[in-house]
Amino acid sequence: STKQNNFRSIVGLIQFCATSDVNKNFEKCSRLIEECAEKGAQMVCLPEHFAYMTNETISSGGKTYDFNDKLDHRLFQKYRQLALDNQVWLSLGCFPEHDRETGLNYLTHSIINEEGNVVAKYRKMHMFDVDLDRSGGVS
Repeated sequence: STKQNNFRSIVGLIQFCATSDVNKNFEKCSRLIEECAEKGAQMVCLPEHFAYMTNETISSGGKTYDFNDKLDHRLFQKYRQLALDNQVWLSLGCFPEHDRETGLNYLTHSIINEEGNVVAKYRKMHMFDVDLDRSGGVS
């Protein structure tokens, strides 16, 4: 049998269209995360491409991300600080990441706890390198 407990968890789900203005996107996310926290959310989920998005990004399948300049380490640290300041867990839909050792780019989904620590991440490894014609896909 299953015992019913009184545990209740509130998750905030944020959906919006990001732009190419990283700072404005951060300001919007910051305001929405704070609003979710004020309403009792313990975890707040941001959509994919929450930090940066352009028409070129969409039409190119993401190939136009400027992984080195637009989204840097400092910006990610600001999201970690948001989790800490608001005492919420954050699910960051995908965050462009450049691995300097391998030279590869990733879209990384990260989970940040209420202390601002990254507790899990998933790297999408084959975002833009699949040739659908060669692999029998859509032509």
